[in-house]
Amino acid sequence: TRFNATSANWHLGIQGGGSWPPGDPPLLALRFTSRPDHPLDQYPTDCVVVRARLALQNRSSMSMATHDVDAASLCSTALRTLYGRGTQVDVAEARRLFRLAADHGSVDAWGHLARLSAHYNIGFPIPERNLQQALAKWGAEAECGDSDAQYYLGFCHSNGIGVPKDLGEAARLYTLGSNQGNPLAQNSLGFCYGNGAGVAKDRQEALRLYRSSTEQGSAAATYNLGLCYSHGFGVPEDTAEAFRLYKLSAEQGHPKGLCALGRYHEMGLGVEPDYTEAVRLFRLAADQGNARAMYCLGRCYARGRGVVQDQLEAIRLFKLSADQGNPSALCHLGRIYDRGAGLVAPDVNEAVRLYKLSADKGHAKGQFYLGECYEHGVGVRTDMVEAARYYSLSAAQGRPEAQHSLAIFYGTGTGVPWDPEKAVVLCDLSAEQGDEEAIDVLPKIIHERSRLGWGIKRHDYLRTALGRSRVITVFLCKARLSCSVQSGLPVLPTEMWLCILSQISLVDLEAGSDDIILPDVKFIASLTSGRAWLAA
Repeated sequence: TRFNATSANWHLGIQGGGSWPPGDPPLLALRFTSRPDHPLDQYPTDCVVVRARLALQNRSSMSMATHDVDAASLCSTALRTLYGRGTQVDVAEARRLFRLAADHGSVDAWGHLARLSAHYNIGFPIPERNLQQALAKWGAEAECGDSDAQYYLGFCHSNGIGVPKDLGEAARLYTLGSNQGNPLAQNSLGFCYGNGAGVAKDRQEALRLYRSSTEQGSAAATYNLGLCYSHGFGVPEDTAEAFRLYKLSAEQGHPKGLCALGRYHEMGLGVEPDYTEAVRLFRLAADQGNARAMYCLGRCYARGRGVVQDQLEAIRLFKLSADQGNPSALCHLGRIYDRGAGLVAPDVNEAVRLYKLSADKGHAKGQFYLGECYEHGVGVRTDMVEAARYYSLSAAQGRPEAQHSLAIFYGTGTGVPWDPEKAVVLCDLSAEQGDEEAIDVLPKIIHERSRLGWGIKRHDYLRTALGRSRVITVFLCKARLSCSVQSGLPVLPTEMWLCILSQISLVDLEAGSDDIILPDVKFIASLTSGRAWLAA
């Protein structure tokens, strides 16, 4: 027989002894599902038998019915709280309920605690025996077509929880769940397609899956869809649509949605800047254990935005975030130890350790600061090759300060093979992002190489590189077209100036005419090519 208790979505199935294998007693099989249209009798008899045996193996000394109902109720409530099914998302409360369910003998609860521990990097101790029991149960259920179990097991394969990490197997399990319309599996499979994890990268397929999951009320998928519109992943960038989706996700209590919406309020994207609202949203997400929100909230305390400035509270939040491995928090905390700022004594060794942790996670600023440490021998031995490697990693992500430093390395052949063309390109990239000091880099490089005896043939690269470089033009106009030391320019050989002048148009000169003085014109006129250039 079967009945539905709609308030809890319970499905109760009873089968008589005649349908069980010989020697097995009649058994009450109780199961919770997130979808009331999945009755127990849709599964094969052998699947029900497997469930029953697992339940028998893991029952405690209390009566089976009381034990299973109490633990299962706690576990199902925790799942609803974790995924926002009919209630607000609350990760901290879900973790508490899972722990209670685990204490009452729930096999599933141990598995969910392991997933939460991995997802939030909280290092919660999970007995291996309990974890393997959960994996065995989910494995049996997944084989029987349970889409929730397929999602749970896929998550474990994706993160290496109790099993070897296998993105291909994770994607396969997510696909099985997604094909049944499971919103959790659809969201995770969308992430796989969006990032090429275990499947070929396909952002359009990722968008389709995110939308399907969002339509079923998934707060996580709504956040991921907002992320696509925010960064233009598979769709044109649309700040207003991203804001709307982040707001929907945040209204369901999703920590990433709360944090993203807080960032939009902080930066004034899609809404007027509101630091107070940003702090409120960051705090709600941080209370659920979101590491990025802890970092953002710490930054608000450090700067006094939306709250009274409090460096000690900022450092406390940075440490909480760093303990979860947030790369921005690791880098920021490293900077604090590096400079001894925020009431923390300087500790260059700790700074280097934190920079490395941040850099290893791909954080561009962490890579730059670690490169500086290797260049100047701060907390590590001086190593220009290693400095160049970290500058390259950071510059590839668009950090202007790293592009600036790497330009000098290429221009002087420090830590990398000498390549002045790369130096010119990197200077341009840095200057385009507002790095005014990049304007001074090329003349220094040119002066250093001219001192070592450059000939005119060695300047051939300038005819192409400087032709597309705005940096050298801006520099010459600002520093004045003169080779006198007093004007700020290094002494350069005449052929160098001829090469530079041949690449500069009169329009470029007129753009900086306020800085041009008579001696500059006289100097240009003293050169044969200079007279022809002025006449033109």
